[in-house]
Amino acid sequence: MELSSDPPIVLGDRIQLQQVLLNLIINGIEAMQPITDRQRELVIRSEQDETRQLHVTVMDCGIGLSAESAHRIFDAFITTKSSGMGMGLSICRSIIQAHGGTNMGFLKCAFRRGIPIHSAPVSTGNAMTECQKSPIELEGSRGPVVLVVDDDQSMREALEGLFRSVGLGVKVYGSTSELMRSTLPNVPSCLVLDVRLPGVSGLDFQADLTAAGIHIPIIFMTGHGDIPMSVQAMKAGAVDFLTKPFRHQEMIHAVNRALAADRKRRADHETVSEWRLLYESLTTRERQVIALVSAGLRNKQIAADLGISEITAKVHRLHIMRKMRARSLADLVRIADVLGIHRDKPGRI
Repeated sequence: MELSSDPPIVLGDRIQLQQVLLNLIINGIEAMQPITDRQRELVIRSEQDETRQLHVTVMDCGIGLSAESAHRIFDAFITTKSSGMGMGLSICRSIIQAHGGTNMGFLKCAFRRGIPIHSAPVSTGNAMTECQKSPIELEGSRGPVVLVVDDDQSMREALEGLFRSVGLGVKVYGSTSELMRSTLPNVPSCLVLDVRLPGVSGLDFQADLTAAGIHIPIIFMTGHGDIPMSVQAMKAGAVDFLTKPFRHQEMIHAVNRALAADRKRRADHETVSEWRLLYESLTTRERQVIALVSAGLRNKQIAADLGISEITAKVHRLHIMRKMRARSLADLVRIADVLGIHRDKPGRI
């Protein structure tokens, strides 16, 4: 890790930026797997330039890419791997562009991306004033959006008119690659996707979005549907599977369910993210205690397991309840379960 000593503030969607870094790190690790003649090394570097851009570099010691591959590596459906759909870096580029960042670049075995730096908010806590919102947050202030992908122009136009008639935002695309070259909206949204498309099918695209960590609700539509195809789509999480021609009200009902599901997913995601931040505020001892509490141990058992007094164990638990904003013991256990906090090993009980 070679991080700048005085890191600047970058405003944006923390989870999306984490997704970009994780994708690049995983790619680097996979690129070094064939290396046996030297030490494998992955470097993550951050630096600020004179134009107020934060440059983040992920560099590995793999064999690199050919000039032709490097030129196209950020295009949708381009991959150098034996498996995979080639969507990871394309999605990363869309996320960075949505944050106002520069196009990601490739040099030898390093991926480099630039993100605008923002001045520190003039506020308290985590609150930000309206004028300090990042591009992706400003986009999030709009209403829900329906994304439509169909290679039939007449169908795209018909659906666009239908959704606008009921007050929904809509973006239409002729292919999945066209969709991935655009900026994905950071608002409650859903995807109305044709099953049969040129190149990658709708079902394959659904699987690739899931693998990339993009969980937008999908409504499939097709003029050639069959039961196995619909079962496959629904098992993979599709909201609905509509056969053309469908009634307008059927589509509207499906879209409303999908948008409601995405609103809930986003709210749940924000809650879990907040819980993770609260958990990070716990001391090492408090993290040990919460793991034992989640395992169902009482104060006396926790004290014996950790070699502390029962009063101390009780105080730790009260501090944890307050820090995690848990209203009851059952609430605390549920939070621990969602965060995957478990007891590491048997105690001395």
